[in-house]
Amino acid sequence: MRIPKSALCLIILATSLSLVMSEKQLFSDLSFILSGQSLDWPCQSTKNIYETSGRYVPRNIIATRMQIYKDDAIVALPRYKSGVPFTLGVMSLKNTAKDSVAPKMTPFPCWAIQEEGNCQALQSVVDIALDIQDILWVLDVGIVNTLEQPVRRCPPKVVGINVKTGKVVKVIDLTPLVNPMSRLQYLSIDYAEDGQVFVYVTDAASKSIIVYNVTADKGHRVILPNAVTVGVDRRDVLYLTLVKKSCGTPVAYFTYLGSNRLFAIKAENLRKGISQGSVIDIGPKRQKIVLLGTDNGCSIFFRNKGESDIYLWNTETPFTPENFLQVQKAGDDCRLPTQVVPGFKRYMWVIESNFQDYIQNTVSCSGASMAIHPLVKSDED
Repeated sequence: MRIPKSALCLIILATSLSLVMSEKQLFSDLSFILSGQSLDWPCQSTKNIYETSGRYVPRNIIATRMQIYKDDAIVALPRYKSGVPFTLGVMSLKNTAKDSVAPKMTPFPCWAIQEEGNCQALQSVVDIALDIQDILWVLDVGIVNTLEQPVRRCPPKVVGINVKTGKVVKVIDLTPLVNPMSRLQYLSIDYAEDGQVFVYVTDAASKSIIVYNVTADKGHRVILPNAVTVGVDRRDVLYLTLVKKSCGTPVAYFTYLGSNRLFAIKAENLRKGISQGSVIDIGPKRQKIVLLGTDNGCSIFFRNKGESDIYLWNTETPFTPENFLQVQKAGDDCRLPTQVVPGFKRYMWVIESNFQDYIQNTVSCSGASMAIHPLVKSDED
């Protein structure tokens, strides 16, 4: 049977509208609003003790980084302010039934490892990375109340946790690789061709990347060239993300927030401690950018400072605006993405919050506005 052109146009239009609606429905069904008031407590009396002692202040809780394991989102809850009961949490992405209650966040892997002041436990987790062996690597800076009255509770460390069992399998004391002024911020995990595991941590204050060979149990610092800080008023945030080129070569991309340029270094040179002549100037940044993560391949997600739109750049193309693909448009919720990661249902996932309000202490009494959702274009083009 021959379909008239007018009818065919209507079918195509209906299909397009259906795809838009299904995409919006997907976004709605898999969007989760997080709340510092929705924590999973062992019992009511424990909650009461934490509240009366000032160890639980819901509006001081904010989730900034995320990794997804199966149908769970594991989130970093830095102790930037007092009253954060646990600094590493987990929530399920499986339950899509929506009601007025935010999903419960549970301490990961347990309550015992969250005790502030106990150096065997986690003090303030600022970044996490899940590797190919299902080990969650946790960057604990050891300093709490950073935005109020900073207190050094314990030395900085990286902790490896088996996500299947919840057991701690490795603790790396970073004391020999830092100085009193160090500000550790971002973490990446790398596997060499011979199977050796390497941890990379940015130290913004000392203009360096800490490299730790987990297999050999030894580390060193790679001091970055002066060009990396040209035009930077102060050593603010040193972003780092590790991509894998199509040929299989891992390359670390990094930049200071205030820098006008993006840089890269091959992972093999980081492992060897070689920075002289091995740091590549990728090109100028038209605006200050925030690196958000990778697609587990050769592409990087990023956004412009203060803006919610997310862009994707294939690192095998020139670092120029014509190669920046907009993959998410800003919503009207005043939240800014802080990370993009692959995960549940084979989607890319975004964690976002009104972090700017949190820093300025202008969040509502209910606390920071936080959300986790799939990366979905919100326009109807």
